[in-house]
Amino acid sequence: MTDTAAGGATPLRYSAPTTIEEMVALLAGDRGATLIAGGQSLLPPLLAGVGAATHLVDIRNVERLRAIEIGEDEIFIGAGNRFSDLLRGPVAGLLPALAEALRHVGTTTIRNRATLGGNIAWADPRAEAPMVLMLHGATVRTDRRAIPMATLPVGPFKTRLARDEVILGVTVPRRPDPAAMRFAELLDRHSAGKAVVSVAVRPAGDAIDFAIAGLLDRPVTATAPVASLDRSLSEIERSHRPLEDPFHSYRYRREMALVLLHRALAASIEGR
Repeated sequence: MTDTAAGGATPLRYSAPTTIEEMVALLAGDRGATLIAGGQSLLPPLLAGVGAATHLVDIRNVERLRAIEIGEDEIFIGAGNRFSDLLRGPVAGLLPALAEALRHVGTTTIRNRATLGGNIAWADPRAEAPMVLMLHGATVRTDRRAIPMATLPVGPFKTRLARDEVILGVTVPRRPDPAAMRFAELLDRHSAGKAVVSVAVRPAGDAIDFAIAGLLDRPVTATAPVASLDRSLSEIERSHRPLEDPFHSYRYRREMALVLLHRALAASIEGR
């Protein structure tokens, strides 16, 4: 099927495979091909004529990408699962911090279309779900390898994925007390759910494991004593570039990240 983009732009070829094998072959055989799921991030630049794709490979009919497998030690979440489906299913109860992060994403319309795999592959440094998955110690499964979620992003909207590499899903280790992990976020009040900065925390004895998104060029994780969070953040900053934001200064976002870390930690302690 071929369609034409708005404004007389270059015609787009459209394919809708039903198997992973067919999807991988389509992507590998055409350098202009790109996967599309919900299209929340991909379509706007394409319709504006600034996207490079000439062939859209729609994953919605690949049933295996919507798999959810709950084991004793880990949970597998297929890349094609939409946020709204995850919030209505068993994953929300098993991974409450991830569910809370998904509830903060955009609007109901966006959550009804956005998929976990698309959110991970887009690598927005403000994205909530990848940041929480990092703290969970999740692993991204592609058609050719396994990549720790913490090492997948390499910069704003950049990952370690090859052009024709396909995310099949993520595996998340199960922990004895999943409710101990908490999520907190500061939203831009003038947007449809746009995050300014968000955090996730998990108590670890006298210290906490934490993750931050929206501050640096990618989400980051670390472990530090509660009294040394500011110092730990300074150490992280030495190896990452600040994320540019014309509306919210770096100093403001940094201060808010520290406030949110303490707020999320307090919620975790109170809920135990």
